[in-house]
Amino acid sequence: MKKTAILFLSSVAVLAVGSAWAADNDGSYKLNLNNGGHNRRIFVPVKVQSVFRPVEGSITGHPFKLVKASMTSNSVQLVGGNMVASDPAKGAAKVVIEFAAPQNFSNRTYQIRYNTQRALTENGDVKAPKVIYTALDKSGAVSTVEAVNGSRDDKLDYAMELKFYPPSKKGEQHGYIRLQIGTEPVSEIKGDFFVGH
Repeated sequence: MKKTAILFLSSVAVLAVGSAWAADNDGSYKLNLNNGGHNRRIFVPVKVQSVFRPVEGSITGHPFKLVKASMTSNSVQLVGGNMVASDPAKGAAKVVIEFAAPQNFSNRTYQIRYNTQRALTENGDVKAPKVIYTALDKSGAVSTVEAVNGSRDDKLDYAMELKFYPPSKKGEQHGYIRLQIGTEPVSEIKGDFFVGH
């Protein structure tokens, strides 16, 4: 089944003028964190084949694999497995995307370019959300970090594609995320998630 998306599973058109996305050798797309210019951007929907792949990747160099997703009127929370498998008391790795105001997430896509403070949507733009993540840092200690574009520290800037499909007949909300945060090491997660009702 084909869906309208800005996902990167096949060879597709250029996504935006001055885009921060670059084609991989296999025709998929990845974020280019080195392109921090402020070129004019346009929202361009692209049709791709939809394949469900659960969110996974790494946060500050440590593996992240989705266990559970939840939503409120202005946020999305993605919870990974225990940060330390042998010590559940340290808690689970998680990523929270928090918008300043309530959103109508259903059937909407947000495109946030690296180091920009606005999120493009099909119908204009909104203030880019904060991305708050809890994970082990380089030293192995538990750390909660708030990534906000436009900060003075590059390690706090991010680029993100956040897409929501129409709810299923059972009321489940299907979403897709591709997120890159900071540098050295770059944190990156991507894939699909479901939020049940």
